[in-house]
Amino acid sequence: MRSPKFDAIIDSVLKAEGYWTEDPTDPGGLTIWGICARDWESDVIKMKVMSQADSREYAKDFYFREYWTPLKVEDLDVHLSYALLDGAVNQGVNLMATWARGLGSEITLDKIIAWRMCRYVEKIEQYPKLERYCFAWMQRLKELYRWSL
Repeated sequence: MRSPKFDAIIDSVLKAEGYWTEDPTDPGGLTIWGICARDWESDVIKMKVMSQADSREYAKDFYFREYWTPLKVEDLDVHLSYALLDGAVNQGVNLMATWARGLGSEITLDKIIAWRMCRYVEKIEQYPKLERYCFAWMQRLKELYRWSL
C-alpha cells in the first residue's frame, strides 16, 4: 500500500515525465510515465497495451515499489523526499540513493538541486545529442524548487 506522502508527490513527478515518449535520441528507448524499455522492458510492454489512466496507476505502484521504498525517504521532509524521488525517476534510482546516503544528515534541497544540475551538464557533455532536453531538465528543477516554497 502506497503512503500518503508518496501519493502527495507522485503526480508532480508523473507530470514532469509525461505519458509516452519514443525519441530515437533517448538511450532509454520507449518510455511510458518515465519508465524506460531499456531498463524495465517487461513493465513497459505491460503498460503499452493499457489505457493511459491504467498505465498511470501501474506507474505509481511501480515507482512506490522500485524507487520510493529503496530510497528510504518516507521519514524525510516532504521536499527532500520529492527531490530525491524525482531525481531517481529522471536520473536513476541507484545513483540517487547512493549519493543521498553519502550525504546523510547533511542533505538539503539546495544540494540536491545543485547536484542534479551538475549531473545534467555531465550527461550532455557525455552525450551531446541530449542537449535538446536541457531546457526541460532545468524547468523540472525550477518546478521542484517552486513546489518547496
